[in-house]
Amino acid sequence: MAAVDGAARRIGEHPEIGPLRPDFTKRPLRFLMLPGYPYALAYRREGETSRIVRVLHTSRDLPATPATLKER
Repeated sequence: MAAVDGAARRIGEHPEIGPLRPDFTKRPLRFLMLPGYPYALAYRREGETSRIVRVLHTSRDLPATPATLKER
């Protein structure tokens, strides 16, 4: 999907573009909305790179999502 590719490029160029959401998870994940779509990318910094860990539908109950958002 072109929107995901574009968002991944923006994250690569500006790794702190998405806000941290301690109300969703204690992990240092940032969230970036996909313009025009009801999805958000959850990602984290890993050294000099960023890793997208989930693509989430925004209507989901995020605190109840599987372990990828929960503290490990």
